[in-house]
Amino acid sequence: MTFGRAPPPKEPQYFGVFCPLIIPIPRTEVLYWVKSVKKEKLLRALILITEIVFLGSLILGAVIEFKSTDSSPFDSPRFTKFSIVSEETVSSTGKLLTIRPKKSTKLDPYAAYWEKGLWSVEFKQPLLQIARSYTPLPPNENATNSELRFLIRKEPNGEMSNYLFRLQANSEIELRGPHVEFDLPEIIDEVIFLAGGTGVAPAMQVAHTLLEARKSDGKLPRICIVWANRRREDCVGGETYRSRSKSDIPTAKGSMVQQLQRMQQKYPENFQVYYVVDEEGTFINQKMILQAMQPSSAVVSGSVTKNNDSKLLFVSGPEGFINHFAGPKRWRNGKQEQGEVGGVLGYMGIKDWKVFKL
Repeated sequence: MTFGRAPPPKEPQYFGVFCPLIIPIPRTEVLYWVKSVKKEKLLRALILITEIVFLGSLILGAVIEFKSTDSSPFDSPRFTKFSIVSEETVSSTGKLLTIRPKKSTKLDPYAAYWEKGLWSVEFKQPLLQIARSYTPLPPNENATNSELRFLIRKEPNGEMSNYLFRLQANSEIELRGPHVEFDLPEIIDEVIFLAGGTGVAPAMQVAHTLLEARKSDGKLPRICIVWANRRREDCVGGETYRSRSKSDIPTAKGSMVQQLQRMQQKYPENFQVYYVVDEEGTFINQKMILQAMQPSSAVVSGSVTKNNDSKLLFVSGPEGFINHFAGPKRWRNGKQEQGEVGGVLGYMGIKDWKVFKL
């Protein structure tokens, strides 16, 4: 195809060639008359620049679309908007919040963090301009890839917890993170978690990481969670450590207990949960801790690879709970450190276990 007006006879005749697809493809070229070689070169340069800009915009759009659907919904260090999908009251002071990012994701954007171990995100209180860290719960059976669930406990003087407790479904909330709190070693034989109240969230994270998120060669560690609550309503349906008749165990089960029991049923040899409730007169004591330390049949039979520093004992919960069982953390050079092991565990003189305060 040829465009333009041919020059008068006896004058130099120049053709320009335009390839719409940049790459020369037979029968797609466009011929046009030009008056001089100089003008033809300038015109071709302008056409080439136009095509490069056009293709660049297409590529940029594709990259942006890919990021919006397959990358992390977070934009650290800035806060990112999420929507509350649902909220479930689990007790007079407890609520489960399920949230989802504003932009869609096709793959699991949190997979890398579940494989690491303990991680958290920050919630923003827009009126007071404060932020607090919360630990996501492992996904339940019906969760989508981009959803996150949190156990919120309303504290009498807690600005953030009261703010979160008041939020309803379809509300907007801002998050920042994620932050890796503890990168679990690759080889772990046994884990014990002394969890107080909402401290059960990191305990469930560790169980999910070691039993499900990481690709295992068949050798799974033994995990024992001792979950302490003030009131029975916080762990309805969970069988207490002290032996009780079946008639004493509530038939109804709370959402948290249901998720824990599903994991127990799936990994009966590797996952145990003990419940203690203050108002029922059951408490974590030395005898219970020692029993939790007893190796399982899997460890005794050698089906778990033994390794130094492969026994981890975590204490998670309110500050008073941690101080009582493991001693206080300490501040050094403006940073909070683990400090020496004190409290009940220090008195017991536990050996062969690495203790961590969360």
